[in-house]
Amino acid sequence: MCQFSRLVIVVIAVTVRAVAAGGVERTAIDLRQGGDLKLLFDAGLRPKRIPGLERSKVQVGPVRLRIVLPDGRSFDIDIGRGEFGVIPGNLLYLAELFGVTEPVPQAIERARAICGSANISDLGLEEQASTLGPLPDSDKVWFRTGGNGGVRVSVTFHPVWSPNHVQAQVWVALQWSRAPGSIHSLDEPIQPPPGFEDVSMDPAPPMLRPTRTR
Repeated sequence: MCQFSRLVIVVIAVTVRAVAAGGVERTAIDLRQGGDLKLLFDAGLRPKRIPGLERSKVQVGPVRLRIVLPDGRSFDIDIGRGEFGVIPGNLLYLAELFGVTEPVPQAIERARAICGSANISDLGLEEQASTLGPLPDSDKVWFRTGGNGGVRVSVTFHPVWSPNHVQAQVWVALQWSRAPGSIHSLDEPIQPPPGFEDVSMDPAPPMLRPTRTR
């Protein structure tokens, strides 16, 4: 095979991996590939330790994600922030994905699509959303949960306020099945997995507000 042909194959392979249907670039987290911190790094994410929770949680985002479930089905979610609980052995036990704010009809479709992929009933979702008033109401939050190949998937439709109207966010939680008593903090701050030792997990420094000068 000539060098040009090999180059073309490599380019195509990288493109297929990085770009989702419709040409929207997404980061794929394939739960079939494991359930530890390396899963995130292999996906191309660079999680950061959370100040005050350096021994138990990391976060990512904002990022467009594609989650591949243990049974091979997948769903897409655009998140403003994602938090992952880490226990000894660098195992993941919980992922909390907080979707971006979007119009209510779009959030309904996203929640419905996620439920369909995770084999969760979306009963009552549209009815609940149809009763939203001009302001967010905690009683209007919709929640469902179900299992998928050893990972529990929970979906929340969460109304939020924005100027002049109500919008919504879709939150997804993934919970891995872990041995009783194993879920506790590490003895030291979370470290990068093997192969990524040189990658910093320090949180980004806080942004400084410009000072007013006279």
